[in-house]
Amino acid sequence: MKALTWHGKGDIRCETVPDPKIEHRRDAIIKVTACAICGSDLHLLDGVMPSMEEGDVVGHETMGEVVDVGKGNTKLKVGDRVVVPFTISCGECFFCKNGFYSGCERSNPNAKSNDPNFTAKAADVVGLYVAPPAKAIVLCVDEKPSIQALERAQGYLKLPNGRALTGQSHDYKRHGTTTLFAALEVATGKIIATHSKRRRRVEFLDFMNSVTAAFPNRKLHVILDNLNTHKKNEDWLKAHPNVQFHFTPTSASWLNQVEVWFSILQGQSLSGTSFTSLKQLQEHIDAYVNAYNDRAEPFVWTKKRSVNAVSKAAVSLSSDSGY
Repeated sequence: MKALTWHGKGDIRCETVPDPKIEHRRDAIIKVTACAICGSDLHLLDGVMPSMEEGDVVGHETMGEVVDVGKGNTKLKVGDRVVVPFTISCGECFFCKNGFYSGCERSNPNAKSNDPNFTAKAADVVGLYVAPPAKAIVLCVDEKPSIQALERAQGYLKLPNGRALTGQSHDYKRHGTTTLFAALEVATGKIIATHSKRRRRVEFLDFMNSVTAAFPNRKLHVILDNLNTHKKNEDWLKAHPNVQFHFTPTSASWLNQVEVWFSILQGQSLSGTSFTSLKQLQEHIDAYVNAYNDRAEPFVWTKKRSVNAVSKAAVSLSSDSGY
């Protein structure tokens, strides 16, 4: 079959690739009849997704017809017409069971880290969670980019019995995007957040300036992923000797607790919402952050025993707070 394949930053090609096959009992194979281009595709094009491998087939948000299903797939049958959303989730991991489908930890088969220093980096990060240095503040920092202010059209569907279903139609108007910078304080679970138009190094360091100002004269240990703007900030770190950066292993940003909070934000506050302006979206997020901080509790960090060599250093998050 023909498919778009990724070969590096800015290099997308249309190539012939092997036809898909059922690999898991719950799999389904879809014959695509229509598809769309999503803003998140730009992350792939710009090379900011570290788990991408050369030759990976790209594309999502499609419509099509089911042509084959695995033996364990009881919800679909051949001939069904389906819509495939952006979020693909397993339905069985911790995040899916708690309704945070965008945080599914199994949906990316390339996400196993090949970082040669995985164990040391993971131990460094987890060590900060379970035994933080005395009198120090541990923070998890990252960005949620391009949150869209979508004004969704209202509509209704008239049924044969004369009744009508009301709700939101698929039509919407865009009012711009915001990038949310967030820092989660591990000891309390509270969030420091701010909005920005972009996510360059200058915006990241501006946010870090505000974070350090919130904890004057305190030693800060900041956990980050491997985004290029998070690295090579030696001059800023020299000017802030009380701050130390710690990086998750490559393709293991799931170790960063703020990623869990982003999933909570999406599931509890953003999914299905409608906004008439970018300002309204930002105010909505700010109000959620304030309400969340009023009831925030730290996440409980646990480690699961596994016979798999790769996953021996893996950990999972859970929370006693009910989020």
